[in-house]
Amino acid sequence: MVSANDYPFTSFRWRVLNALRMELNSRGDNLWSTAAYMAALCRPILQREIGRAVEELMGDSDDAKERRRRAKELGELAHKAVEEGGSSHSNITLFLQDIMQQEKLKN
Repeated sequence: MVSANDYPFTSFRWRVLNALRMELNSRGDNLWSTAAYMAALCRPILQREIGRAVEELMGDSDDAKERRRRAKELGELAHKAVEEGGSSHSNITLFLQDIMQQEKLKN
């Protein structure tokens, strides 16, 4: 049996996971209802965690400002990569050319 100390979860989460494990063992053939049951139990937890993450990201702390700056920087790099001449654009172009060459060789 798995103990609460084996997971980096709160005690409540461990109890939920353990209840799910027991539920799966007892039902066996009714996985869909077990998944729906688990989703219903976790939804409030996930909503709170997502809410906290959004508040943290949108806050005025130095960490939040740094995350937003880094996200903007990564977004700009991603746009450059997919533009014509960018690394992703070049890679997909070479990949498609290779596929077309392989098809020509087959025929």
